[in-house]
Amino acid sequence: MNTNDKLIKKLDELEHSLYILNHLSSVVELDAMTAAPQGTAAGRSLAMEYLSGEEYKVFASAETGELLNTLAERKDELPERTARQVVLLKRSYD
Repeated sequence: MNTNDKLIKKLDELEHSLYILNHLSSVVELDAMTAAPQGTAAGRSLAMEYLSGEEYKVFASAETGELLNTLAERKDELPERTARQVVLLKRSYD
């Protein structure tokens, strides 16, 4: 596996982690809007606080910044879809 392939694999892992955290947050939010029993708002609030914090830690980490910067420097060597993902993620990161 060459260097670009390893970097793309790390990018895929990052996006997978962010997807899972975002999905879990959406489930908690949907629960609040639909079938949540009375008196459960405090628990949902704690869950959202935790998930939001984890998402921030994953996305705002120095490791993520280094990955996005490295991939941005190599974007001409990347598949078109991956290069576009890097541009969008880097815009959000910066």
